[in-house]
Amino acid sequence: MRNVEGQHQPNLIVSPSQNDKSIHCAIGASNLRPYKKKQRPENRAGSAKLSVSELTSPVRNHGSCYHGGLNCKKGHDDTRFVFQEVSNGCPAVPSGQTGMSVVSMRRCRRWAGMCLPLVLFFYIVLYCNSAIWTSLNINTHPLDNIITGSGFRKLLEERARLSSYNSSSPGLAQRLPSCIIIGVRKCGTRALLEFLNLHPDIVTAEDEIHFFNDDERYRMGLDWYRRRMPHSLSHQITIEKTPGYFISPIAPSRVHRMNSSIKLIVLLRHPTIRTVSDYTQIYFNKLYKNETLDAFEDIAIEKETGGVNTRYKAVQISMYHQHFRNWLEVFPRHQIHVVDGDRLITDPVSEIEQIEDFLGISHRVTYNILYYNSTRGFYCMKVNSTYERCLGASKGRKHPDIEDSVIRKLNRFFTPHNKQLFDLLHRRFRWT
Repeated sequence: MRNVEGQHQPNLIVSPSQNDKSIHCAIGASNLRPYKKKQRPENRAGSAKLSVSELTSPVRNHGSCYHGGLNCKKGHDDTRFVFQEVSNGCPAVPSGQTGMSVVSMRRCRRWAGMCLPLVLFFYIVLYCNSAIWTSLNINTHPLDNIITGSGFRKLLEERARLSSYNSSSPGLAQRLPSCIIIGVRKCGTRALLEFLNLHPDIVTAEDEIHFFNDDERYRMGLDWYRRRMPHSLSHQITIEKTPGYFISPIAPSRVHRMNSSIKLIVLLRHPTIRTVSDYTQIYFNKLYKNETLDAFEDIAIEKETGGVNTRYKAVQISMYHQHFRNWLEVFPRHQIHVVDGDRLITDPVSEIEQIEDFLGISHRVTYNILYYNSTRGFYCMKVNSTYERCLGASKGRKHPDIEDSVIRKLNRFFTPHNKQLFDLLHRRFRWT
């Protein structure tokens, strides 16, 4: 489109402002840019913000805008461009063109000036925290990174001293375990391992290795097993945990062949509670896979007889005396320490002190670093005044509601089995 004098029309941008009370007029490829203070007219694209009251009046003698179109005047030239109106009554922006007011540009620069220092500040904070965590790292276990208050200062100092060692330091090596937590599943073995790992004289294997109860892995040999262990110093105790060892008929003799003087730890809980907890874990595992599981009552109780289903693996595991006999046939009783798993939940330090005595190490895990988390329903570990570490979401899950008649039936079923266990261990538990 050309004007009456045959000149090409200048590039023109009209856009509504944020509050729809003004519009932006931008004139490109001409010197018709509205004059602003501390600016001079330039032969490049520009913009000015005009209020509604100024739409019908000249703008510093450089141009005027009015609703439904735009008159840009300079001298005797009068070029009119009419744009299609949008529903809110403001002119539309021509396709492919954009405009930004001087005010908008100033706002962008202001926000950039404010945000850049904040970004730098948080980067420095995160970098420093990362350096602190790295300097305190002893091995790959997450609980080795401990920052605590005065009650844990001495333990922290020992951890910091040991952090100077690496895999090539003298005396640091991967050693076979001198203690194994052999079970029982769903009795608190993971919680116990986490608590024991707080002790500076203990290092723990992160994963359940299943070396002695898996034929394929056992054929890989002790060197393969040793390489699964964490690095430790000569005075430290290496502990491995695999609850599957307890119910394995072949594990006791294999462990004995590795080390006949090794110390073993077994955790036991009320057999009915352990059975329900076992079911709960399998239920959620299947739920994550979009699979279903029959109700506990339908699995644990036989439909034909109405009695307890002894073929159910969770019930078989809870008949502790049958599995304990296999271990006592190979190891003397004084090499096996039994932990009350129910008491570990309510009074963990008392149980840990007994384990420290059993292992011949000082009492270092106290209530200065353990506290009861009422939300989770069990004890967690203090890291510092603002940070704590609890077990994962898979621990401490709420059990499903079980019919009272089924619970009573399970309790009656386990009573004679519990008595055989008490006689075997010369110790009673509060399960009756």
